[in-house]
Amino acid sequence: MVDELRVYRFNAGSCNGCDIEVVSALAEHYGLQNVRVVEEVEEANTMVVVGVVTTKTESHLRAAYEKLQDPKLVIAVGTCAVSSGVFDGSYSVRNPPETYIPVRAYLNGCPPSPHSIVSALRALMARQDSEWTAPKGYRGLPVVDAEKCTACGACAIACPASAIEIEEADEGKIVRYLHDRCISCATCELVCPEDAVRLKEERHPLVAEREKARVETKFTTVQCPVCGSGHITERHLDVIVERLKEKEALKAAAQELRERSKLERTCKIRQLAVGKQLLFKLGYG
Repeated sequence: MVDELRVYRFNAGSCNGCDIEVVSALAEHYGLQNVRVVEEVEEANTMVVVGVVTTKTESHLRAAYEKLQDPKLVIAVGTCAVSSGVFDGSYSVRNPPETYIPVRAYLNGCPPSPHSIVSALRALMARQDSEWTAPKGYRGLPVVDAEKCTACGACAIACPASAIEIEEADEGKIVRYLHDRCISCATCELVCPEDAVRLKEERHPLVAEREKARVETKFTTVQCPVCGSGHITERHLDVIVERLKEKEALKAAAQELRERSKLERTCKIRQLAVGKQLLFKLGYG
């Protein structure tokens, strides 16, 4: 337990969005006790890192950490500092801070609210936190309704931060949400055709490991009747039938089209003639 935090703010390469929230959190308004900001890193025992690490700031980050007093606490604040966010892979962006210095905790958000930052600093001191509920409409982290989700992949395609992965697994698909990369833009919520994704109205939590900021759900897929591989979920097939039945001309062939949908893409191509015959039959040829 640390009795006092002497905080040095290190801007590795940010838009200043997170930096402004850090400054707000350290104001008297939020009642942080035994926490003070220092201008010289040699006076600090805690460093708050915001922004992506760049080719120009990597060496400065290492040097600043070496000058910290014990216990040398480092907290990465904001999605850019946690995972490089939407800038990951850019020509001048290096790896996240943990690659170069030990990081005690991670606080995601674009940007995280001052309330979340205050809670994070209190957690470092093992102090009891205040009960701050998020306001209505607050954009927190996405949560998936497994009963509605079809694992169609629309959210993964649309996500600007590459924070969603659809992985083919044994007899199924894994939908993985990388909350350490999430910028809470709500694009996944907007594009989901089944309204299976929503952003929680909860403030961003502090985590000790980046991997703990990731959640996943596994879905069983239906086997292709030709090659035996699974590429589509049962829920997705049911949704297809529901959509087809909305058109009077397709109602009678809904189940037949459902069976065709079970075919893996390569198998559909090999049976292209059969598919064309079905389209002609339905008047779409």
